[in-house]
Amino acid sequence: MEWSEDTARNRLAAFHFTGEEVFKKVKDLSGGEKSRLKLFLLMQHEINLLILDEPTNHLDIASREWIERAVESFGGTLLFVSHDRYFINKFANRIWEMKDGLITDYYGNYEEYRHWSQSFEAKTGPLKKPTKGNVVNRNLVRHQKEIQKKLDKLEQEIIKLEALSDQYDEKIEDAATDYVKLQELLEEKEKINDKINELYENWSALSEEQYTNNT
Repeated sequence: MEWSEDTARNRLAAFHFTGEEVFKKVKDLSGGEKSRLKLFLLMQHEINLLILDEPTNHLDIASREWIERAVESFGGTLLFVSHDRYFINKFANRIWEMKDGLITDYYGNYEEYRHWSQSFEAKTGPLKKPTKGNVVNRNLVRHQKEIQKKLDKLEQEIIKLEALSDQYDEKIEDAATDYVKLQELLEEKEKINDKINELYENWSALSEEQYTNNT
């Protein structure tokens, strides 16, 4: 990977390395600067999975805020280990809890995970070893996974249809003086939008089921 000096400076500036900072040696960087540098190097590749291990540990407030903004701009899948409850609540939509030799899969943010976990323990008691209750729990987790797969599929279908609907806007504009063609396009676009609304209704129903199962 070869860049001109201007390109390198511009890319580094996006990660808050400016002026003479670009000439610093890695060994002289602070903990927050090293984290930014590592993230910068990762972002130079077209990756779709980012794995972070305690990304906010030992960072000052400014560095934490910057890391959060960088993560927000990442469009791929994020897998991270963290004890930072604020960070988890902000970015996690799925949580794996490892406890007493079991892995429990929760869909939702940290607050939803806490509510679900506390509610489950209030009904069954702490999980100490595999029991019938744990089998029920695993069945529920499996059902939640199935729901999430359906939700993901619906979201992809909605994205595709919304993009198609946007394309029809351009076609409709081009056919503004052709009444017959215009009417055909408007009817086709209406069918697409009806399908989108139907998918959104299905998505809402599944989301409600998922939330109900988690409470």
